[in-house]
Amino acid sequence: MFTAEELRAGNPAGRLYRYRVEEGGAHVGFELLRFVEVDDEGAVIESWRERPDGRAAGPRGEAARARASWEELASHGVTPVGSERTREVITTPAGRFRCRRVTIRGEHETTRLWFADELPGPPVRHETRRAEDEQALRRSELVSTAIE
Repeated sequence: MFTAEELRAGNPAGRLYRYRVEEGGAHVGFELLRFVEVDDEGAVIESWRERPDGRAAGPRGEAARARASWEELASHGVTPVGSERTREVITTPAGRFRCRRVTIRGEHETTRLWFADELPGPPVRHETRRAEDEQALRRSELVSTAIE
């Protein structure tokens, strides 16, 4: 969805994304991503989960850290041949976004990703539904983003 250059420009050190996560229609917590170290080649990204009350989840509440190149991050937006692409305006708790929506239909699941034009990075909404009846399996939606 975005070039390596767009991702680098849109995600300086300190960029934090916070997502509300639902599984089976129930709020199960939050997922957070933070760009910790950024250079011309790539970034170190921390990710962690929080419970619905905001307390750290997982073993000792530690964040996972990984380094990725901008090219590698850009490749995450490459979708399979045959994916449906449409334009859509959506509203999340983080605001209103003009998006490119990608729908990927699999044998058992349908995944929809909304990439905000003005926010190069991960999708602002991500839904996975059971293919046979469209029952919601998992949904994450951007609650906030900031540069800290």
